[in-house]
Amino acid sequence: MRTTTKCLTIGLLTIGLFCLNLANAQKLTAENWQASPKIKAIKAIQSEVNRLEFDNVDTQDLGGCDGLSEARVLNSDAQNNPRAYYLETYTKDVYYGLDYIYDQAGKLRYAEIQGAAGANNTINWTFYFDDNNQVLWKEVKQQGTYTWIDPLEKLPVNPLETFANIPKCATKGIALGDGTPLVEPIAPPETP
Repeated sequence: MRTTTKCLTIGLLTIGLFCLNLANAQKLTAENWQASPKIKAIKAIQSEVNRLEFDNVDTQDLGGCDGLSEARVLNSDAQNNPRAYYLETYTKDVYYGLDYIYDQAGKLRYAEIQGAAGANNTINWTFYFDDNNQVLWKEVKQQGTYTWIDPLEKLPVNPLETFANIPKCATKGIALGDGTPLVEPIAPPETP
């Protein structure tokens, strides 16, 4: 009985070590991330989306929200699946440019976010996501000491929902790709 227990224990430990080694072998590092098949697959999706000519292009130009202006572009494929979502948002002091790429199933797979604030404060985030919206790899390049808002807090996982969410304070017209207005421009409040 003791021999069986020892063999069973040794066998379970061996399997555990094998699984641990397998998990570590798949972990992305600064040295191996670009060669990862998962990252290469996401780059292929990115290249595919960049080559597409979109028939469905919806745009929004929003402004008037406490000095915040925002421009949005949503590109969908022929099946009306979102494939690219571009967003520029800025105030008089801060600028963000956000590019999101989605796979054919509409899942977020790549994001690149650039920011600029004042003189010499810039940041560039690059994210690669698996098909469960988990970050596979993240790169951050920052210059200056500005404190940036974490872009992972407001990722447009569902770009159709995000695109449809129009702030009540928006004052500029919003139109679909064919020019059909989504909302009429909102007049500023009257002053007494």
